[in-house]
Parts: sequence; structure tokens; C-alpha cells
Amino acid sequence: MAADTTDNHQFHQVYKTTLIRAEDMETRFIRIYPGQENSELKAELFTESLKTFKDYVALSYTWGNTLPSQVPHTIYLNSYPFEITENLWDGLKRLQRHFCTSTPISVWADAISINQDDTNEKNLVVPMMKDVYSTARLVIIWLGDGDELIDKTFQALEKISAQVEDLPKFLQSQDDIRIIAETAEVDIETLAQGFVDVSNRSWFRRTWILQEVALPTTSPLVICGNSVLQWDRFIEALGYLHQFFVDEDEGKGRVMPKDLRSMIQGANGLNPRTPNVTYHIREHYHHWKGVIGGIPFMPLLEDTALCLCSEPRDKIYGFLALADDESRKRIEVDYNKPIQQVYTEAFELSVEGLQGFQTLSKAGLQFHTDPDTAWPSWLPNFDRCGEPSFLKLFAQEQRGRGSIYNASLGLPPIMKRDKNELYVFGLFVGEVESATPAYSQQAVPQSGLANRPTPHNQTSSWVRLEKATSLLLLEQAGLESDECYTENGHVIPNDGSLVCSGCIYEPALDSTPRTGQQLNVSVSYQGTPAEWDWKFVEPTDKDHEITPIVPCIEGKPLKEAIWRTMIADHFAYLPWMEEGVPAPDSCSTAVLKYASHQSGRHDHSVEKETTVDEDRVAQNAMVVALSGRCVLRTTNDWIGLGTVNTLPGDVVVIIAGADVPFILRPFGDRYRLVGEAFVEGLMFGELFEDDPVFTGEPQSDLQLEGFLLF
Repeated sequence: MAADTTDNHQFHQVYKTTLIRAEDMETRFIRIYPGQENSELKAELFTESLKTFKDYVALSYTWGNTLPSQVPHTIYLNSYPFEITENLWDGLKRLQRHFCTSTPISVWADAISINQDDTNEKNLVVPMMKDVYSTARLVIIWLGDGDELIDKTFQALEKISAQVEDLPKFLQSQDDIRIIAETAEVDIETLAQGFVDVSNRSWFRRTWILQEVALPTTSPLVICGNSVLQWDRFIEALGYLHQFFVDEDEGKGRVMPKDLRSMIQGANGLNPRTPNVTYHIREHYHHWKGVIGGIPFMPLLEDTALCLCSEPRDKIYGFLALADDESRKRIEVDYNKPIQQVYTEAFELSVEGLQGFQTLSKAGLQFHTDPDTAWPSWLPNFDRCGEPSFLKLFAQEQRGRGSIYNASLGLPPIMKRDKNELYVFGLFVGEVESATPAYSQQAVPQSGLANRPTPHNQTSSWVRLEKATSLLLLEQAGLESDECYTENGHVIPNDGSLVCSGCIYEPALDSTPRTGQQLNVSVSYQGTPAEWDWKFVEPTDKDHEITPIVPCIEGKPLKEAIWRTMIADHFAYLPWMEEGVPAPDSCSTAVLKYASHQSGRHDHSVEKETTVDEDRVAQNAMVVALSGRCVLRTTNDWIGLGTVNTLPGDVVVIIAGADVPFILRPFGDRYRLVGEAFVEGLMFGELFEDDPVFTGEPQSDLQLEGFLLF
């Protein structure tokens, strides 16, 4: 719950006359009386129980600018002057104008209905937000003031929503532009300007919007200036325009005029997930409500990853009303708790849920601005971290934890926590010998955009490989570009290709115990990894004699290892698509062709022609994989990608309960979490699946090491 920074000298006076009894589910409402447009706003603050009082409007809005330089507006509550922000003032005046022409209207607005200076009251009322928005007769979404452009845009949105099923899904030709303009009955430039204006409204960046949209029993009303549109129609049309303009062409060749493209790139205020997530959130919530009382915790946390709030605890509390029963029982709203404690509770809940230790992808030194911070490296700072790249945490129920990878092959998470320390268990892969940034960012002239797929996380800049990543990986693999070594140790000249076809990628595994903590695991084999029954065995169990895992890693051509690493073994136009994981062999030509072009060195081994679509997917896949990454090599010859702050001496481990490897930094007998990693040959459980213990025996055992993170 955001805290108002305006100086309200009479706060306590008006609240002292309207005390609430939380045990009776009481809260405050504002009764607004009819008045003139330019007149003072006089209202009555009163209390009612949510058990019985239903005749009110709940307002969903953004607090607006509360800088000291902003002069707040004054309303009169029970004759007491009460200062509010300009945006709330505008919203209340608009409600008065639209819904209060002859009779009063009762409104619930958090900045007034809750005493923001009373933390204990917030602790009591915030858990009631679920009832506030679900029992209101109407929820109003106030986007702010409008103008002629907004009026035209809302009219266009209404027309688009009525015919959205018949419209082209993506912009692929000039005819598509004509069709959408004729449907909207407005020229395409005006429609694009309006789309950018609406998309950039700060309301879309709020953490609280999901519950304010999902909880109402009837579809909310969206008001912007003088324009009004039902939420379901509004978000359907806005989501369509986002797909049409921003997602654009799905790899079919860009046809958007240059000036229009430049305009659309200004729509950076819209959370990329907002149209899709908010469009489905009502249906999603009501489905899960009948199953477990609400939406599972981790998908909600992911859906709000890019949302903002002024109170860091609201990164958790802001969606809790939508969460399942168990999550709401586990996490108690308490604004007196330290932020670290609130986030630790969320971390433990997410680890125990479907996501397991993939929550660690949101943590690590990559998110620390101060390397000496007391904040634990393993604990995500949910108020700062964005979305991880290697792990696609969309709610893909059919893939278990939702990841496109499966490095620990379904091993359940196990942890021991003591204050700021976290014990995790896994397998040591190797020590990082070298780590080099894989890219550099350069501004790209607008004329160059037409031939390049813009990554979803970038607009005006483009990632250019610092040197051909294939050559960089070649160096990391310990091979020179002018000569290569075969598996028999013979030196043969390089024919000009990026990497000799005779070289073999066959890294070893360092099975030397690094720590004094081991954990024994018993596995009951039942056919497929999904059917394996993992059981942790206490070291004192005399019936089990555990030996360290000694996997047999099957070698592969080095060229294959390199091109798979360049795209993180994910060949798909959209970063979250499951298709193309692992990448099919057929895409190797497109990847190597693009790498060859980037290096300025023709690869004679790449002769097969590729389509424009394949080339574009290869470009995009490489950019997604390499952006913000380094190319790494371990002392035992594993190659892969890590975060840019990876250093020689760091170690790579696979943590039980995580679907990607992680990089740790040793500090004595403890470790700091650096970040997630991609390691070629380990991403799909090969370290476990290829081991002799999983070759069909009815029951097998393995030993994991313990790593103490701090």
C-alpha cells in the first residue's frame, strides 16, 4: 500500500471520528455529494461493514505525483480539510460529474479510506481488499485526464473490440494497416498515437491492478477523461493493438512505415505482459478460486515482476488477495516486518511450490549494486529484479516447474536455512577458468531496423557481437581458430570454417567433493524422469551405501556444442515458446550462417540455403541468449553462458530443485550466488539421465554436495 507523501495536518482528526472495527470487517467510505465542476469537493467519511454494505464504487487508480513541489488538492471530509494528490482529485471529481448528478455516491479509495499513517490499521484493512473489490457494486478504473486524442482512441477501441476476431492478427502487409484503420474509423497514425498515450499511463505499471481487475464480480469500467469503456472490451482491443503494433509481424517481414515504427517505440511504459496477463486474469482467477481458493503464488509473483510500487512490501502484499488459500495463510500482511523478512517468506513459499529453486534465478550478485551489502545473495529482491532470461517462468502447467529446461531432472528442492544462510544441495560441475562478455550494445539508425527483429526487451538499441561468439567459444574451448585438434589429438588445418567439423566436445565432470556436507538420495526408477520417485536418505541409514555420481557424458561435435550455446539451445521467435527446445538440428545452418556473417568470416561448411524466417529466428534467438551474458569455460572443458559479472574462480553447480545451473562465488567455506547459467550438455538432465544409476535399475542411489549460501 503506497504511502502518501503530502502533508495532511488533519489526518488524525478525521480518522479519530471514524474509527473502524476490523473484527466486524468495517472500513471507511467517502460519500460524495453533487456539486459544480469547479466547486470545492465536500464529502462525508463514514464507516460501514463489508458484510452488509454493498452500494459503493471502488476506485482503481494511481496515486500520481506526490513530489513536494506538487501543490496537493484539498477536499473537506466531515468539515476537516484533507489533502490528496492531483490524480485522485481528478478521479473523484470525474465520479462526481458522471455518477453524482442528483444523488450522493459512496466511494472506496485507499488513500482516504485507510489511514496511511497508521501501520497497524493497514495491517488490518489490506487483507480485506479482496472483499472491498469483490463486493463493490462497481469498480472504476481511472486512467487520468483525456483529450481529443483519447476520445478518438476509446471510440476506436470500442469498434476494434466488436470485430477483433475478423481482423489480421499481425502486421504483415500494407493491406493490414488499411483494414485496421477502416475498422477503427481513424487514420493509422492517430490510432498509433492513441495506443502509445493509453499504454504509457502509469496505471498499467501498478502492482495492485491485477487484483483490482480480477476480483470484481462484474466487468469494471475504464474512464479516461470523458471517455468510458467496459474493461473486457477495452483490454481486448488494447491487447490486440499491442500484438498488431509491438509484436508486429511474427517474423514475416516488417512493413510498418519508419515514422510509425519510431512512434510505437515510445510505448515503453506498457509492461509487455499487461495486455495478455490482465486480459486473462479474471478468467484465470475464477478458475483457480474454485480449485484452491485462488491463483498459485509463483505465477502471480511472475506476472507482477515488472510492476512498480512505492512500498517494497507491496511487491508481495499487492497481489496476495488473488493467491490461493495456503499462500494467504502462510504470508500474513504486516507492514511492521522488515522487508527482508517479507521477501524471505515469499521465497520459501515459492521454493516449496511448483517452481522449486528456480526462484534463485531472480537472485544473485547480478542484482546487487553494492557487493558488500548485507542482503543475502540467494534472496531475490523482488522490488528490483526483473525477469530471468534462461528460465521462462510463464505458468506452463504441463511442464512442471514451468521452465523450458530441466537440468536437475525433476529433483525436488531441499534446503536448510539459518537466518541469512541457506544450505542447498547439488552437483559440482566445474570451476570457471575464463569468462568474456559476449556482446556490446550500440545504437542502431532507424533505417536499419526494417531488416532486423527487435528483441522484446529492447527498442532503440541493438546487440552487436563483440566478436563472433562462435570464435569466442572456440577460444574458450581451448582451440585456436587456425588449427583444430581431433579427438585423437591430431592437429589438422582449419579450412576457413568457424570451427573444424572434426573436433569433439567431451567435457569431464569433477567429482571431487568440495564441501563437508553431503546428502544421500535414493531413486526408484519407473520408466521416465517424470515418474522417478526421489527420496532423500539420512546419512545414518545403514541400509544405503551411497557412492558419488560418476556420469557418462556422451561426446558431440564441437560445432554443435557451439551453435547450441550461441542460442542457449532455444530456437523460437518468441522467448517464452516451448517449441524449439532443445533446438532442432535443422536450425544449425541458420545459426552458423548468422555467426559467420557477424564475424566477417565465411564458413565453408555452411552451404545449405536458409529462409528469411529461419534467419530472423536465428538472429533473435542469439540476441535473447547473449544479451547481458558472458561466454564461460570451466577448467574441465564445459562451455556455456553466465551473467556478465561471472569471474574466473567462480564455480558452476546444478542445484537439486532448480532447472538451470547456477554460478557460485567461493568465500572460504561459504558461497555467494552470482546468477543463473547455461551449460551446454547439462540443460536437460543429462548429468543424471546418462549416469549408470539411471539405466533401468529398479532403485539407485546418488550423493549430492551441500553448498552454504550467504
